[in-house]
Amino acid sequence: MKRFIFIVILSLFTVQLIPDTRVISTDHLKPFRIRVDKERIVISEGPQISVYSKEPFKLLSRFGKAGEGPGEFKLLPEFAPEIDLSSGDILATSLGKITLINYSGKFLWEKNVSHLRRVELFRTLGDKYIGNIFEVKDKKIWNVINIYDKDLKSPTTVHRIPFHIQRGEKFNPITRGLYLPNFYVSGETVWVGGALYRDNILAYDSTGKLIRKIAPAMEKVRFTDRDRQG
Repeated sequence: MKRFIFIVILSLFTVQLIPDTRVISTDHLKPFRIRVDKERIVISEGPQISVYSKEPFKLLSRFGKAGEGPGEFKLLPEFAPEIDLSSGDILATSLGKITLINYSGKFLWEKNVSHLRRVELFRTLGDKYIGNIFEVKDKKIWNVINIYDKDLKSPTTVHRIPFHIQRGEKFNPITRGLYLPNFYVSGETVWVGGALYRDNILAYDSTGKLIRKIAPAMEKVRFTDRDRQG
């Protein structure tokens, strides 16, 4: 009996320590990207972008459709626009262009980036842009992070790394994931990291100069033949 009372008291005490959590039902089935700022939640799914208020959670606007015209998005199957909110509006990256739209869905401008080959993501960096692209050089596929001026010219390479899946290689989605370098912008600093960098985090200034490297605080473990067989 004493044990039962102790468990009940411990359970009540634990509940008090758990922060308030809400589960909100939406009509989204396969959201591709979710970005959040101080007031809003922005979700891309298929060719559409949805904007919600945080408090109360409410749909404010929904816009976008498949196509190649102004405010339309050309996408690969199962993909949606990459979205960035750091400019104060929504910067959406799709195949061949970047599009700026305000939170109400008003089309502001588009810039053609098809000359940059395959573009994965663009973010603003002050009055510049930073983009993650693919290029083929020396018979290899490279993933490159570049800083561009406001006209998307004069690229400065921040980082360049061989893509982990090359032409002619067999890709098994069960045993091998699809990794892209992650990069984020905070003020005038660009933070780069991810599985391709063995979980190191690299910090660059707005000119592309490396200013800091953070290595993972973990002990390296030898990968044995037994591990490989497993």
